[in-house]
Amino acid sequence: MTWVVDAGGGPGVDFALLPDAVAAASDGDTILVHTGPFDEGANPFSTNKGLTIVGVGGAVPLWGNDAYEVVNLPAGSAFRMVGFSRILNGPYHVQAQNCQGAVHFESMRAREGDFFFPNVPSIVLDNCASVTLRDIVTFGTPAVEITDSTAILTQCRLGATELPGGGGGGGTAIVASNSTVSVIQPFFDTTFGEPASVVTENSTLRVGGDSDSYIDNDPEFGFPGGHAIVATGGSVTLDPDVVVSPDAGFLAIAGPTTITIERVPHSYTSAATPGDLFTVTTSVPPNSSLVQILGIPGAITPTPFGTLGVDITQSIASFPPTVVGASGSWSSSVVVSAGLPRGTAFTTQAVFVEPGAGFALGLGEPTTFVAH
Repeated sequence: MTWVVDAGGGPGVDFALLPDAVAAASDGDTILVHTGPFDEGANPFSTNKGLTIVGVGGAVPLWGNDAYEVVNLPAGSAFRMVGFSRILNGPYHVQAQNCQGAVHFESMRAREGDFFFPNVPSIVLDNCASVTLRDIVTFGTPAVEITDSTAILTQCRLGATELPGGGGGGGTAIVASNSTVSVIQPFFDTTFGEPASVVTENSTLRVGGDSDSYIDNDPEFGFPGGHAIVATGGSVTLDPDVVVSPDAGFLAIAGPTTITIERVPHSYTSAATPGDLFTVTTSVPPNSSLVQILGIPGAITPTPFGTLGVDITQSIASFPPTVVGASGSWSSSVVVSAGLPRGTAFTTQAVFVEPGAGFALGLGEPTTFVAH
């Protein structure tokens, strides 16, 4: 069932406030939130339901200082929230805690810090089995805090935001402990004297991207900079194409952990807007045979071949098989059906076979996206 939230009321509107719609909705429902006549938007809520919440127009304001919480989401359920923006006064306070189901946040933006400096985490992920973030723009101390969780962050801008001149915010991009974290196509701008842009403890970190992506730790206003990544325990795998830029005099990657420099196969996408062109970009080992699949999102699942993000019990489509060139890069575009309902979710990922002797099957890091 689909519910409509609009503070301005009118025909077809079910609720003026988002928390009321969340309370009334059932697992599997979709809630469409419109911007009200006085820029009213989404008020904070707490839920354990598998809902899809879509900000119609893509930048519906986030109101209030309390947290937007997903707590105790059961296995088999999926919560998704896409298309919201906090325009003033700090990061959005998003929390996912004790979730065994799949949680996804997408196209959410925070633009300006509290008195120009972040002072709290923006996104907290704690004891969650499967979290995906795509096209998130925010900051905080840190921007994303991950504990005892598995998460994939794709095309996220963390730290200094995208306002002209570098924007507000700053702070450490990610702090992770006892977690498995994949970062795909990062745009991390840590500022204000932070010791590192990414800090991990007893965690597995994989970073993939092209030469446009980066993890930077850049000093501002006379503050010293620091390392790009500091890892204690666990492991770090870094794609050599990702630009890593610590402050002068600091190592790019520091800490007593295992570091591997190698290609991290992955995919990322443009926004999936009904009626518009949609593009998938993929990186796999050079000269591999590639099938780019498209399916219903499933929980993040480790396999001997890589991370599986598609629900293989559901129908799966694919782009035509191909052999990538020496660059290992592939891209393709399609027009999203104008009739596709807002809130429809997909995952795409690469299935590839490396050239050479044997059958070296691999899975690229998946990316989940929502039509909005």
